[in-house]
Amino acid sequence: MRSAAEVERRLVVKPDNLSILEDHVPNCLPRLRAQLDEARAVVEEAVTALRLAEATLADAAQVRAEALRRGIKGLCHFTRVTSLASIRSAGLLSRLACQSAGISFTTNDEERLDGLMDHISLSVSWPNWQLFYRFRMNTNTTNEDWCVLVLAPEIMWTRDCLFSADNAASTRESRRSFRDRQGVAAFNRMFDDSGGEALGIVRRELNLPDKMPTNHQAEVLMRGCVPWECVRYILVSSRDSEIRAQAALPSSDRAIIKIHSEYFNCRLDYRAWTNARRPRAVDEINDSDADITF
Repeated sequence: MRSAAEVERRLVVKPDNLSILEDHVPNCLPRLRAQLDEARAVVEEAVTALRLAEATLADAAQVRAEALRRGIKGLCHFTRVTSLASIRSAGLLSRLACQSAGISFTTNDEERLDGLMDHISLSVSWPNWQLFYRFRMNTNTTNEDWCVLVLAPEIMWTRDCLFSADNAASTRESRRSFRDRQGVAAFNRMFDDSGGEALGIVRRELNLPDKMPTNHQAEVLMRGCVPWECVRYILVSSRDSEIRAQAALPSSDRAIIKIHSEYFNCRLDYRAWTNARRPRAVDEINDSDADITF
């Protein structure tokens, strides 16, 4: 595949050629100039697209390298156990995709204040425990009604993703352009102090494993559909919930259902976030509890 620079070099039209044409076919020159301008515009557009593709590929490679360096093993998305059969059939879809396809669904977030109806919200290494708890309370449901999908981390560098260091609906994040939330720089913001700035929280005080973003509400927002093949594990909280999940899936998929009730609780740095603007160091994080250990 030729680079953008190579394409540009090969398609340069020399002005001297127009002078030769002007001497011999003066009546054709205006039409030829117009055609040349059109061709030049097409070439410039193609070169711009190639340069963007090259930059995107380079960014994807850097995101992959950073994710592997941090030991990120999965992305999390919580959903109802009753949704598993539909997800197994059609994939994990955004709200807009469900509406377009005429698929009935139960929404977790009626307001969806981030406005990204065509994106799926995912968390890195641990569910967004604050929202997870709120949704369970608001819908009068229990842990047994829910499951946590653990998705392949490759989504972050093979799909169209936005990275938010805080909840995507927050003022700081929603004001950022799409471009500012794409690529390795945006990915790295999830792991520096950006996500805690609003509360004066510094990452080093949280004693977090490298694989966890600083803010528990940090998001990876993926556009489109997550195919079933990207679902690595289905985490449930109890044996009763496991039985319900098994009933929703064919026998060939039941091995990926695992009982891991800890993923239905908050992260062990929760005290720093619930203590308002006076964060405390959390010195008791047990990495074996804060890991997807599969």
